[in-house]
Amino acid sequence: MRRAECLDNGIYIADPATGLMLETTASGFYTYRRGAWIGDNLDHWNVPWPCELLEFDGDSFCALMHALHTKHPREDPDAPAKFTLVGDSVSIRQQHGLAGALRNKHEPPYARTETGDVQVFCNGSVSFAFMRNDNLREYKTVHENGVQRRRPLKWVKAICESDLAVFNFGAHADGILHFNETLSEAAEALNRACGADIASGKAKLFFRTTIEGQPFCHSPNLEIKYIANMPSWKNHVWPVLTGQDQSPDPKAYDIRFHWHAFQHYNAIAASILRPLGVGILDVVPMSRLHPTTDMMHDCMHTNGAIEKWNSLLLSAAYADMCLLRTGRHRNIGARPSEAPAVLFSEKALANPEV
Repeated sequence: MRRAECLDNGIYIADPATGLMLETTASGFYTYRRGAWIGDNLDHWNVPWPCELLEFDGDSFCALMHALHTKHPREDPDAPAKFTLVGDSVSIRQQHGLAGALRNKHEPPYARTETGDVQVFCNGSVSFAFMRNDNLREYKTVHENGVQRRRPLKWVKAICESDLAVFNFGAHADGILHFNETLSEAAEALNRACGADIASGKAKLFFRTTIEGQPFCHSPNLEIKYIANMPSWKNHVWPVLTGQDQSPDPKAYDIRFHWHAFQHYNAIAASILRPLGVGILDVVPMSRLHPTTDMMHDCMHTNGAIEKWNSLLLSAAYADMCLLRTGRHRNIGARPSEAPAVLFSEKALANPEV
């Protein structure tokens, strides 16, 4: 395997036997499809050498943001680098994981602004905004003093002003037609507002794919067995998602969630967004094979892989700056056990060899 294939964009094709949308390798999908969870707490997504998933940590993220900010300076070079996360309730846990890893880099203030809940990290040099927006709406209806008003949700503005941003839509879509229409409108809004910046990388943007829930989460012994690897997931979990097999716990799982359609949504997202220069941050493979950490009703929000999504984001963003492929951040010729544990060099990040 070439190292360049580790983070390659993929394409989706439908399995004629099952209807499952499958990813296949092609040039240009940020994912590690060939991985497996290891460790006592299944907290490390292990991928075969020479691939490597970078562990998310505060120093590396701060260095990344400084590099992106330096490579594409804004009108005010002294303003903080900006990272924005826009998404649904699952994104809240991703937000908490990222903020938790940066906590020792955090200083007040915490502010609620028109472009999200903003925190400042990295000694004041990086701002992090989170915007909850389940359907990528540009307005929401509010009632103020008995009067119904439309309040703008400035998520497009927030993304266009960011050095790095991640957004998501899918879990709240009402079928494939609704998903396609909504995401197409969102893509048009982004393209109008800052299409040139997205295409050039000045506003580095990723779409985070939507994961299915785990219908066996209330049967932990079966869950561990059936998600041991992707073929087992396909043979045991997928038939339950599509209604071909009965759920082990009908009270805990309801097919109305349309989880079987989520990979179709992701395929549509890739076809709409990749031509604009948006990267697809594909968290599905690692999420399918990680057991849930708590027994919530829908068995999605407590997927144990969610906090590792930030490691995939870090790896994808560095790869986009050609650092993984040039080896500027570490000795990529060494096997993992031999690779030096060196922090990212901000000097190297500011002037990557592309």
